[in-house]
Amino acid sequence: MNIELTERELRYLNRVVNVRLDELIERCARIRRIRSLEDIITSERFSIAESEIKVMKGVHDKIADALSDCNM
Repeated sequence: MNIELTERELRYLNRVVNVRLDELIERCARIRRIRSLEDIITSERFSIAESEIKVMKGVHDKIADALSDCNM
């Protein structure tokens, strides 16, 4: 799939992704502070948040690449 966005749209999307990444990283830090290894629900939430971070970092990298292409 190929989607074309303007530079302005890419910059907006980049800000949104950065905010979401910050939220996920904070959530992981909070869970890490309160979790016990026996708490399956908390461990599951932590795993989900870590997975979301990986996806968001991938999206962030793609946006950064697209923005650098715009600036060339």
